[in-house]
Amino acid sequence: MKRFNWILPLALLSAFSCGKESENAPAEPQPVTISGYWAVAATDNGGGMTRKDVKELLDFGGDGTYTLLNSGSAFDFSDGILDAYSTDFSPSGQRFSCTYEGDVYHIESLGAELTASRISSTGFTFESASGERIRLEKVLYFKGEAPDRNDDSAFRINGSLIYEGNDLVGLITDVESGRGIPGVVVSDGYNCTRTDENGVYQFKSTEGLTRIVYYSTPADYQVTLESNSSSIPRFYTPVVFAGDLPFSRNDFLLTPLPGGKEEKWTFVAVGDPQCSGSGDATRYENETLVDMTSFLAGYDNVYCMTMGDIIFDSNNVWNRMHNNMGGFKVNGKNTPFFQVMGNHDKDATNNNDAYQADQRYIDQFGPVDYSYDRGDIHIIAMDNVRVSSITTSTHSNNYTWNYSYGFTDEQIEWLRQDLSYVEDKADKGVFFCVHIPFTTSRTDKNYDKVLELLKDFKEVHLMVGHTHYHRNIIHSSRIAKGGQPFYEHIHGAACGAWWSENSETGKNANVTTTGGYAGYTVYEVDGPSIVDRVLKGTNRPPTAQMRVYDSEFMFPGTRSFIWSSLTNTGGSSGILCPGNETLKDCWIAEVFDDDHANWTVELWQNGSKIGDFIRMGDSATSNIAICAYFFNQCHKNTSAYSKTTCAHIWYLKAPGYVPLETRDWEVRATFTHPVSNKVHVYTVNSLTTDYSDFDL
Repeated sequence: MKRFNWILPLALLSAFSCGKESENAPAEPQPVTISGYWAVAATDNGGGMTRKDVKELLDFGGDGTYTLLNSGSAFDFSDGILDAYSTDFSPSGQRFSCTYEGDVYHIESLGAELTASRISSTGFTFESASGERIRLEKVLYFKGEAPDRNDDSAFRINGSLIYEGNDLVGLITDVESGRGIPGVVVSDGYNCTRTDENGVYQFKSTEGLTRIVYYSTPADYQVTLESNSSSIPRFYTPVVFAGDLPFSRNDFLLTPLPGGKEEKWTFVAVGDPQCSGSGDATRYENETLVDMTSFLAGYDNVYCMTMGDIIFDSNNVWNRMHNNMGGFKVNGKNTPFFQVMGNHDKDATNNNDAYQADQRYIDQFGPVDYSYDRGDIHIIAMDNVRVSSITTSTHSNNYTWNYSYGFTDEQIEWLRQDLSYVEDKADKGVFFCVHIPFTTSRTDKNYDKVLELLKDFKEVHLMVGHTHYHRNIIHSSRIAKGGQPFYEHIHGAACGAWWSENSETGKNANVTTTGGYAGYTVYEVDGPSIVDRVLKGTNRPPTAQMRVYDSEFMFPGTRSFIWSSLTNTGGSSGILCPGNETLKDCWIAEVFDDDHANWTVELWQNGSKIGDFIRMGDSATSNIAICAYFFNQCHKNTSAYSKTTCAHIWYLKAPGYVPLETRDWEVRATFTHPVSNKVHVYTVNSLTTDYSDFDL
């Protein structure tokens, strides 16, 4: 390929170099010093980001530290980093003059002289004592390197020649060693590359589409967070192409994990928060996140991820949700909280523009298709919501998207490229994270292409949300390299049935549309495998995994609901809530997180086993107890609260007596993990005969 042939001296915006006189150029890269500073950043006082001259707020020292003047807090850069700058080098956006003298470069700006030979970038947010947030969209640091002495037109980054046509360029640096990191995958969401032996990446942007550039965090590096006080990962940066520069340079700093790659770690999947307003966001913060903070204190190396629908067509709560999860901590430490795009996260206020529908999500959390590595697991997040047209909504945006499920051909190509850089797949697991389940979406031709691309991993786990109820599906026709079938985990919504309230008692509801507790799922990972999991209900002990009913008991209320009836109705509009005739005169066990292969349910009495429960098939019945709750107590009036996709009902014909009149019994639900063979036995010895367990 040809080298760039730039006539003008290179100047600064998101990248840096400058013109020089070749006879004065050093033969080798030289260390440099800093003699001044200049920066422009943004502040957020609750009304959105506003540009601000950072000189009023930041004091840069020559010893590798900088201080917020109005808070007194000092922050330490790693060795070799002496100063910091924003990409907006002057309020007017004007360029700096650049001259080369001896072995240093001189940049003049409003009387401040800087000397450096290379600039790299990342992003940080600082918070002052008064609560003011200060955002440096890119923090630039200086670490010496000179251009090629023998070719005035060549541009090099850390010794790597940048080739013509590659307009996305940069360096990824290890902050401890100061060296470039080879082999890091970098993407613009359409194409992928990886850094060379010098830690340099370069590739061509996707014309008219590229808006951010980002990297896939390697397993032996920390997940970079947007600030010292935030849990939001910041592995990306917006791309800016400056007038006369033929490239956008964006560099990143990575910090090694103190003990290297984490062989054992914890993955926490959070189904749809789906917050419509400040009240919902408050419940998410005070119920879900508070419970997670407490429960996860007993786990190591925790990483969290929502499964989409962070908001509910309500752009006015984006900042609140960002701050909620940004403030999440485990054992007092900020804990990375990743996201997946959901259908209600798509912005429908932008004139049917599907491309712009992603922008608000991207502004908050970054790319919609991305990956990262933890231990021996490759984690992929993708957007599988295909929007088509807008329609009216009752939520604050006033509009929502009509949508279908699937992946574009361009996304399949991105996935193919991303996976092509994963080495030793047969010894690794993969978590493929999307919003809409595969089981309900297989009409899209590209779903099979996705599954085919994943088959070479030792274990394949599909992590999804969307349905608002828990469900585990074993794809027996798809076998991973390690011999286990693909395992799809549908995560019940954190909001349960949309943050409902029991209007009869005034208490908050805490159940999903099919009866499981609102909450989250905790997966323990060892090497390439999930070795244990627990569905954790919000404000419930981890042992609470089941309810037991007498099928002939009728919950109180204006409507009668009977497990064996096909004609139950609820609400003023007579919503059909069909049961199943098989359930007449039965013990019924509702096992929240079951599947058809790895669980057994038994009835015991006085130390003796009485019988085995039979698991009902998918869509065989509504959860009659839950229908009674939503229609009689919460006074709902739509079919959303009468799900017939219930897949966790087990039954046992009452052996000659009535469950309500039986004494000294116990139902045991046993889960045997398919990989580790760990066994969990959950027991219940009392029937659910009122609505109290459905409320917080």
